[in-house]
Amino acid sequence: MQPRRRKHNMRKTCKQYFVVFLGLFLFIAGLPSAFAADSHFLDSLGSTHCAAGHADVLHMDALFPRGDSFTKGFIKRHHPPDARIDFLHLRGEIEVNPEQKTVRGTVLHRLTPRAEATQNLVLHAGKRLMIEKVVGENDAVLDFRHEGEELSIQTPQKLTPGTPYEITVHYQGKPTDGMYFVKARTGSRKSPEVWTQGETTFNRDWIPLWDYPNEMFTTELIVKVPRNYVVIGNGTLVSEKVDRKSRRRVFHYKQDKPHVGYLLSLSIGRFKIVKDKAKSGLPLWYVVYPEDEKHIPRNLGRTPDVVEKMTDMIGTPYPWTKYAQTVASSYPIGGMENISATTLNRERAVYGASAGLIFDGMPLLAHELAHQWFGDLITCSDWAHIWLNEGFATYFETMYMERSEGVERMMEGLARMKRWYIGETKSYKRAVVTYNFERPGSMFDGHTYSKGAWVLHMLRRELGDTLFFKGVHKYVERHAYQVVNTDDLVKAMEDATGRSLHAFFDQWIYRPGHPLLEVHVSDDPKRGLARVHVKQNTDEPYLLDAVVRLTYKEGLNEERVIHVSEPNQVFYLTRRAAPQTIEFDPDGNILKEMSFTGTGALLRAQTEYGSTLLSKADAAKSLGKKGHNLQNIRSLDRLLNQAGHHRFAKMAAAKSLGNIGSSEACAVLRKGLLSNKAHARLGAAKALGNCHGPLVIKALRRAVSRDPSVHVVAETLRSLGRQDDDAPRSILESSLSRKSWNDIVASGAIEAVADIDEGWALQTLKRTALRQSARPKVRVAAIRGLATAADRTPDDKPSILDTARQLVDNSDPFVVRETLRLIARHGTIADLGYLEQGIKRVPEKWYHKEIEGWRMALRKRASHLPSKQSAGAEVKRIKRQLKKFEERLRDLEAAESPISK
Repeated sequence: MQPRRRKHNMRKTCKQYFVVFLGLFLFIAGLPSAFAADSHFLDSLGSTHCAAGHADVLHMDALFPRGDSFTKGFIKRHHPPDARIDFLHLRGEIEVNPEQKTVRGTVLHRLTPRAEATQNLVLHAGKRLMIEKVVGENDAVLDFRHEGEELSIQTPQKLTPGTPYEITVHYQGKPTDGMYFVKARTGSRKSPEVWTQGETTFNRDWIPLWDYPNEMFTTELIVKVPRNYVVIGNGTLVSEKVDRKSRRRVFHYKQDKPHVGYLLSLSIGRFKIVKDKAKSGLPLWYVVYPEDEKHIPRNLGRTPDVVEKMTDMIGTPYPWTKYAQTVASSYPIGGMENISATTLNRERAVYGASAGLIFDGMPLLAHELAHQWFGDLITCSDWAHIWLNEGFATYFETMYMERSEGVERMMEGLARMKRWYIGETKSYKRAVVTYNFERPGSMFDGHTYSKGAWVLHMLRRELGDTLFFKGVHKYVERHAYQVVNTDDLVKAMEDATGRSLHAFFDQWIYRPGHPLLEVHVSDDPKRGLARVHVKQNTDEPYLLDAVVRLTYKEGLNEERVIHVSEPNQVFYLTRRAAPQTIEFDPDGNILKEMSFTGTGALLRAQTEYGSTLLSKADAAKSLGKKGHNLQNIRSLDRLLNQAGHHRFAKMAAAKSLGNIGSSEACAVLRKGLLSNKAHARLGAAKALGNCHGPLVIKALRRAVSRDPSVHVVAETLRSLGRQDDDAPRSILESSLSRKSWNDIVASGAIEAVADIDEGWALQTLKRTALRQSARPKVRVAAIRGLATAADRTPDDKPSILDTARQLVDNSDPFVVRETLRLIARHGTIADLGYLEQGIKRVPEKWYHKEIEGWRMALRKRASHLPSKQSAGAEVKRIKRQLKKFEERLRDLEAAESPISK
């Protein structure tokens, strides 16, 4: 029997080898077909085959950049180019054809050398512009070279400093960056729409000019368009007429005060101009599509008040001859502060009552108007100092809200900004001013906007209002119509206030990060003292002057200022009685990340009697970390559902109740969903995603059908998607076609579907992603949901990738970008060609750098695989081996058969 057992084992072993080799054969035999299916793959394989390192293990940050370049190791330093030529004036005469998506014309530059005589002139001109000729004075045709984005021009003789010289560039092109030709979607917006976006270096793609912010010049544009179009440009509208020969309308705009090149702009569409005036007499234009005119009073109509309050705060009159706000139907960002002619995103500028219950477009309007001083009248000289534009505009946005609605509105705005910045620091921390960035767009992050605004807020609290605004006025008056850096601001503030501010700016602008604090408060009745324990969890402690506020039941609060300068400090404060609350930095005057703890009694009292919304929110957050406690839940109930508390504090209470998640906490949230305060309902709707059961589903379904706020409905749908029940299916599917402001309801529904791990949910995501009639935002949400589903269930990846491949040629760049992200994340090496194909469908300067990173990651993954030739040889070798094993197996079976019979 033993020999038979040995023969049987040998046979089994041979069959196992056969299976292994068969698998290898099928794998490698499949490679040539994959290669043949994608020629781009072959090209990339050849170029990266010898790349060092193991590319099959990819860091997620490298594959999916978070919109920044600071998570990478080495980053090249970027300094401004030399400004050897003083550009004095730009005059463009161009014709824009919205249907053909073309621009052609001439641009005249009046200029002079700045310091030394030269024959060499340099402009910036995009790669898609064709330079036909360059003409100098006396009609002399000049030699030029157009390489990449640089246009080099040679003059016949050296130009001397101080003597103006004129050149005229003749050109044409079909821009895909800088000037965007968009087919608007509904109503009168079905016709093409054209708008420019110059920041950071995009204007060169539609007009040759000096395109770096270290140079200012005056401008004028004469623009010819089809007769039924309106053109909005910079400065004064000199004339508007119809050209008899071409039967086209010609608009002539002149901006007679200097500005940097990226602020030059055009908006072209079938707009209606609704005219208004500020109290000062400043002409105001609200440029909208006719069907949007009815929404003007809710938002745009408040512009006169913003102009008045901004002028009062800054102390310098509005610097331009008009202020136009053009509401573009497909503008991809919130707004852009072009000189005297802001462009606005339609969804954020015009909206109905249902959206207005939660959303407020006034901060955006205030932000862009503040830019007319900070960013336009005064402009950062290079991108390292962009916070001088964006930080100022962001802080003056919050100060406008303070003046119009009160200090709590400013606190709320600053708290939301801090959330953006703090979230970003989980990926990277950088100094606010830095020359280390991958590209200029990398600098437009939470460090620039949010931390920049917070620095100004802390400076205001350090100096007091009188000195702060005196310094701001000095800065504006001294540097009007100039480019600046941070040293210019510091010098102006110091000259105006007599204060030395270098230590302040060193700590907050040039040092990366922010204070990380652990604060514990308690009362010591035996010693009659309040105790505040502060720990700093940074390598080097910050120097902070923090307010501690003691509140008492009988009123008459007390304040102490403590100097926090060590890693670990305990402060004992005298008090006249047992305090009701002990608040640390209750007004939010320090940019910090804080863990705030105390006894339950102190925290509960602070949720109800805290002196500010921030103080109440801090206490609510702390209670949410203590788990189920009926006393704490009752305090959070009062904060959420009783009148007299700010919406920000109410939302903090709802979040903490959701974190607790007990049946009692969920009952409070269900009650909150019936509140007459929209923000309380919004917070409750979101937090109920952590609660489950029939009562929760019933409450959520009711809110979907009855709540007047589209934001609440969307958040309710997301929470329905997290329920352990099939009941939400019908309501989620029906909500996918529900029309709402900014498609917020349908997007909420599709995000909810993405949370459900069932077959119908996956099919719904696929159908929505592929449906051409679905709005881009909804389709993008569906594609993100498919990426999540692929993470969750690897077996679904093949069908998900099949869906994604069908979307690569979509006409919407946002749909394509999200599709490419999914393919890069989950695709195989054979999908590399889809990234090459899709990159042509998105604006080059928006996303190409990002997509190129994804493509390179896939290339690296491919680098360890064999070439087509070596794969073919390997297949032949394995076939020979398989043939030998088959022969050996037949011999074994033949030898075994007599025994087995």
